[in-house]
Amino acid sequence: MLSKNTFFSFIFLFCLFPGQIISCNIFKSADELACLFMLFLAGLDIYKNGWATIRRLLPLWILFAIMSFYVCYSIIFCSFNTPLYVVIDVVSQIKPFVPYIIIYCLNLRLTGWARQVGQWFCIINVFFMAIFYVWGGGRQQLPFAHIAYLGTICMISGLFYLYCSLDDRGKIPAVRDLGIAFFILSFGLLCGRSKYFGQYIITICLCLFYRPGLFHNISFKHILLVMGVLTIVVMAAWHKIEYYFIQGAMDMLESESIDEVGDSYARPMLYVTGGQILLDYFPFGSGLASFASYASADHYSLLYYDYGLDKVWGLSPYKTDFICDAYYPTLSQFGVFGIFWFCLFWRWVFKPLNYFDRTLGNSYCFKYIISISLIVFLLIESIGSTQFIQAAGFQAIMLLGLLTSGHNSQNSTSKV
Repeated sequence: MLSKNTFFSFIFLFCLFPGQIISCNIFKSADELACLFMLFLAGLDIYKNGWATIRRLLPLWILFAIMSFYVCYSIIFCSFNTPLYVVIDVVSQIKPFVPYIIIYCLNLRLTGWARQVGQWFCIINVFFMAIFYVWGGGRQQLPFAHIAYLGTICMISGLFYLYCSLDDRGKIPAVRDLGIAFFILSFGLLCGRSKYFGQYIITICLCLFYRPGLFHNISFKHILLVMGVLTIVVMAAWHKIEYYFIQGAMDMLESESIDEVGDSYARPMLYVTGGQILLDYFPFGSGLASFASYASADHYSLLYYDYGLDKVWGLSPYKTDFICDAYYPTLSQFGVFGIFWFCLFWRWVFKPLNYFDRTLGNSYCFKYIISISLIVFLLIESIGSTQFIQAAGFQAIMLLGLLTSGHNSQNSTSKV
């Protein structure tokens, strides 16, 4: 019989390669399939260990309870979309949280052979990115998908390669491995996306300057260092910040009618309207499949008519390209209540990371760096994309779960 760690290793490697590649354009449901396998693994563990596993998976039952409430709320009280698309949206929204909960609560780990294979898969990912980049002539739209995927795949591959290079003491035994990880991350710069530049700068600075406990004892020197890094990040991403959130918002305010708003203003409109929805539908939001989600675009939500967004280019029922363009506006569907639970989830993630950083010191230093880099990646990407609920976000959450579960004292050798 397979151990649950072996079963999990197969799922993780499938997501890394070919999952990262095929999910871009060929098979976009690769992450949904992997999520289903994770739930299947949890079911097998419940069958094997019974009540003990059910108790450990309490956060998963809380997640299901919250989402079940929103399904009922969306169908009965809001009705901005059909029940079918409410269900489609709940599957999409629940997907990033399931793997972390299962990996952390069941203390799943990658086997030794999976870490070695994973390193080769990271290199293969970059090899494919190089082929697609040359094939597409470096243009914005590559043969397999948008060029932004080049950056996200390189970020995940580089950080995972770094994780697989760590020995039992949490050190990188060979400088070559660190160099390969940096090369993978640096190759991602070819995507030309301002978001990636910011993620890259923060990741490299953490690798070069972070020391255990740095964030626990803040000095004036540390404040200056953080401010310097943030200044560099803002400078690197300034073009997009100005384009989407400053110039776009100013032009939007100066427009005499909403019909004059162009494509560069679609994202500011999502954020502004999302804030209004939080006030108008306090405290539970507008419901699933109603706003800024794939389901609300695929089957056009009636809520857009209420706020006049059906007249905005890129947000209209005839051209929905920019509706599912950022993750944070999607939180308006869940209201203040949902945002509270979203923040609580990240607090739950940070708690073991900070504990291990404080107690394990240098042996956890690189794992802490990788963890913070993954969180930065997810939080920055969510400003201008929905990677958090796509394959890259799913993989990042899985790796984040590994970085905390590996130090959990619960048994991880049971059979499935």
